[in-house]
Amino acid sequence: MIKLFRGGSWHVCFRERREEDDRLELDLPFSVVPNPPNGWIADPFLFSHGDRLFLFAEYFINAKEKGVIGVSEYRNGEFTPMRQVIEEPFHLSYPMVFAHEGSFYMIPESGQGGRIGLYRSANFPLEWEFTAEIASGGNFADTTLTKIEGGALELVSYQKADDCYRVFLIEFSLDEMRLVRCDSSSYGEDYCRPAGLPLTVDGRSLIPVQDCREKYGESIGLFPFDHTAGFAARRPVRVIDADSVSVAEEASFQRVHTFNRLGCFDVIDVFEERFDVLHAPKMLRRRIRTAALKHNRLRG
Repeated sequence: MIKLFRGGSWHVCFRERREEDDRLELDLPFSVVPNPPNGWIADPFLFSHGDRLFLFAEYFINAKEKGVIGVSEYRNGEFTPMRQVIEEPFHLSYPMVFAHEGSFYMIPESGQGGRIGLYRSANFPLEWEFTAEIASGGNFADTTLTKIEGGALELVSYQKADDCYRVFLIEFSLDEMRLVRCDSSSYGEDYCRPAGLPLTVDGRSLIPVQDCREKYGESIGLFPFDHTAGFAARRPVRVIDADSVSVAEEASFQRVHTFNRLGCFDVIDVFEERFDVLHAPKMLRRRIRTAALKHNRLRG
C-alpha cells in the first residue's frame, strides 16, 4: 500500500491471564475492545480502585481530528462505552494514571501543547483538573512513571527532532510541585520511546520500549532500565510485534504501540491498516495545527 494513502485505526486488546504470574505468554488470546462509533482508542492503561477496574486510553475523535482522554470500566466481563474525561485545545494521549496519599493523578502525553502536564482527579474517575507543569519547551512524548517514593516521581520521556532521539530522565516533587532534575541522553536510532509501565517478566524488571526504526509502532522491546543511565542495554530481552499477538477475533494487525499489565490483566494496542484517500490531508492538517500551537506558545 502506498504510504500516502496508508490510513487505518488503532484498537485496544485485553485479556485475563489464567493466574497472576510474571510469564509473558503471547499465544494466550486477547479480545478486541470495541471502538467508539465516532473514533478509536489506543494507549491503554489499567488502574484498579477498590474492587473496580478501569481502562484509561487515548480516545481519538474523528470529527475533531485529535485525541482526548477517555475512561471505561470493566463490568461483567466487558468494558463499558468510553467516556471523555479530559480535553485540551491540543492532542492528548498515553494517559498514565497513578495514586499517591489518597489522591489520583494522571500524566497524559501533551507534547503538541509543548509540555508535560500533571492532572489531579477532583472526582475519580470522571473529573480531572490541571495541577502543574512538570516540564515545558518541547514535544515530550509518552512520559512514563518508573518509580514513586514518598512524594518523589521518577519519570522517563522521549523527544524526536529530525534524526536525533532524546530520552529525558526526570525527577519531580509532588509535595513541592516542582521539577527537581531533568537530564537527557541522545540515541542514534528510534528505539528508545517508552511503551508502557515497568513490569516483571521471568523475574526481571523490564520496561516496554517502542521500536520505530522502520515504521511507527513496528514492535515493542522489553528492556532493562536504570533511571541514572536510561536504556543502557541496547538489546531487548523480549520482543512483541503484531504477528506475535494472538487475537480471538479474526483480524489482521500491522503495528503495536503500548503494552501494560496489572495483576492478571494485560492490555495492548494494535493498528489495522487500510486504504484511506484522505490520509495525507489529515496528516497535513495535524502538522499545521501543531505548528500553529507552537507559534502561539512562542508568542505568548
